[in-house]
Amino acid sequence: MKKILIIQLAKMGDIIQSSYIIDAINQRWINPEIYILHSEIFSEVAQEIKKWNLIPINIDKISVNKNGKFILSESLYLQEKITEFSKNNFDVIINLNSTFIAQQVLQRISSNEKIGFGSNDNESVEWLSFVMSFIKNRKFSSINLVDIFRLIVLRKPFFIDSELNPIVSYHIPQKSNIIFQLSSRNIKRQIGIKYFVNLADNLVEKGFSIILVGVKSEEKYAEEFINSIKQKTKSSIQNLIAKTSIHQLSNIIKKSSLMITGDTGTMHLGSFWEIPIIAIFQGPAYPFETLSFSEKSLVCFPSIEEYKCYPCNEIDYCNFNLKCHTKQITDKIINVIENKNLSEFWSTTYDSLGQILIPNKKMELNYEMYFAIQYRIFAMEFFLNEKTTIEHYFNNFIIDEAKILLWKSHLHRELKLYKILTNRVVSFNDLIENFEILKPFLYLEMLMKNKNSKIKISLLNFLQEI
Repeated sequence: MKKILIIQLAKMGDIIQSSYIIDAINQRWINPEIYILHSEIFSEVAQEIKKWNLIPINIDKISVNKNGKFILSESLYLQEKITEFSKNNFDVIINLNSTFIAQQVLQRISSNEKIGFGSNDNESVEWLSFVMSFIKNRKFSSINLVDIFRLIVLRKPFFIDSELNPIVSYHIPQKSNIIFQLSSRNIKRQIGIKYFVNLADNLVEKGFSIILVGVKSEEKYAEEFINSIKQKTKSSIQNLIAKTSIHQLSNIIKKSSLMITGDTGTMHLGSFWEIPIIAIFQGPAYPFETLSFSEKSLVCFPSIEEYKCYPCNEIDYCNFNLKCHTKQITDKIINVIENKNLSEFWSTTYDSLGQILIPNKKMELNYEMYFAIQYRIFAMEFFLNEKTTIEHYFNNFIIDEAKILLWKSHLHRELKLYKILTNRVVSFNDLIENFEILKPFLYLEMLMKNKNSKIKISLLNFLQEI
């Protein structure tokens, strides 16, 4: 029996998303004994999974801020913990956390095999370098975090390549409970209380009950919400913000018919319990990367063509007055609940690489989506040895062949410029400023510098053949 340790020191949503690799672990190793090293703040979340053993740790006691960067401290607490972990004799350690702290922890614990972030495992280095290459051009990113985690563990197609059909109907029982998560940790992600107010008044009038959930810091939003709704709506609102344990929240979710939320940890808990989810993503939240991993998810997010700044950086100040935020969601969501019209949303579906989003109503294929799919096809071929074509995805889009020819010409112009510039002494920033489509490839080159790997040549060849 193999003893497997998962390192995941991030927050609630990341822990839940990490749980999806358990199936991959069971496929790779026979009857494994699985443990998760996690922040003790989120032990209650990890406990809900029940398929692993918990190893909590106090992050504050093992880290120190040095010149703006968190590194491991040399505290007695840390030394005792590392000794304790090493005595467990883990056969395999899987690090799913990209932080420097997690990578340092990985290096300190003894094990014969280490994979994931910060390991020297060649397959992990290739895969994670490819994934990280989109960090400066997220518009070409299409890989869900769950699939990133799963492919660290197992290089195998997880899903049969289907026809990529969108969700065609949503059955929400009348007079059932609907969960609202009013807020998110970042103001740029928040939906806006006035939209929830309008939605609540409409839903209660139609016979639904609303349950508010969230953490203590969100109590002020609940107060604003309750003060703003109609008087007759208030009797159908149950405010449970900061009033439940995670286990109690799980039970509430399982008894509800729908969750309406932004990109939150509660969203991921909802998908874990297989509840239908309507998600509103905006600001730095990009659904191709972090939408709930569920075939019952619908999402609305800003148009990349209309809002060139989307998705933005998590920590940057918004200079555009949050203009990408949803202007009107009530009618869209009511149409979904009444199963009238899902066309304003995107659905989750699955190909060989994992979860991908497609529009419920055919829309014109744009430049960003075209190249996001191309990079995705490369990932399938290189990492999974799975062949497919761009045409496989065309059924969900309106295709303008003239535009595709133009985009291809842009790509080949960048390829020619790349060959010219790489024969000269130029800085990496100079390269990046001159490219758009090739940015992921250029970042991959940087990340894989001085590493023996065929991925750089393979990706360059792939792009040249488009």
